Amino acid sequence: MAQEDRMNRLASKQEQYHISRQLAEYIDMLETHLIEMDERVASLETMLGLRGLEPPQY
Repeated sequence: MAQEDRMNRLASKQEQYHISRQLAEYIDMLETHLIEMDERVASLETMLGLRGLEPPQY
C-alpha cells in the first residue's frame, strides 16, 4: 500500500512538472508574439510618422 501511494505521488509530481513545462513554453510563445507585435506597431508608427508623438489628450 505504501509503495502504491509513493507511485501515485510520483505520477502526480511528474504530471505537475509536465503541465508546468507546457505552461512555461506557452508563456514564452506569448512573450515572443507580444514582442513581435510591439515591433510591428513601432514600424507602422514610424511609417505613418507617428513615432514619438504623444497621444491626443481629451
